[in-house]
Amino acid sequence: AGKGIDISPLSQGVYLIQITTGERKQTLKFVKE
Repeated sequence: AGKGIDISPLSQGVYLIQITTGERKQTLKFVKE
């Protein structure tokens, strides 16, 4: 298990951020103003 941050653009100014730490996965939606 490792750490990872995966950022993928969804649309204009909107990004999907996936953070993996060990067994935990977290998904954040980031909107750039």
